[in-house]
Amino acid sequence: MTVTTTPYVRANGPDYGTMAYYSEMFSDILCDVGECEATKTTVLAGLLDALKSWIDYHDKAACQYEDFAIELNDLVKELLA
Repeated sequence: MTVTTTPYVRANGPDYGTMAYYSEMFSDILCDVGECEATKTTVLAGLLDALKSWIDYHDKAACQYEDFAIELNDLVKELLA
């Protein structure tokens, strides 16, 4: 099965996934960093929090795949017995 995806296209901005798209996103963050020292620290803390959140998400997904593999393996063993 072949799956094709169409990049998200915004009406008033660069296409999702392009360098211009990410440049615009980073520009929004960088303009906040220029406000004051406390904002810079908050932006860094937010980046670390987002990273931790993604790591937690993928750890949970990996555990779910492992559980599924165990159940599937048990089912196959039953069917072949």
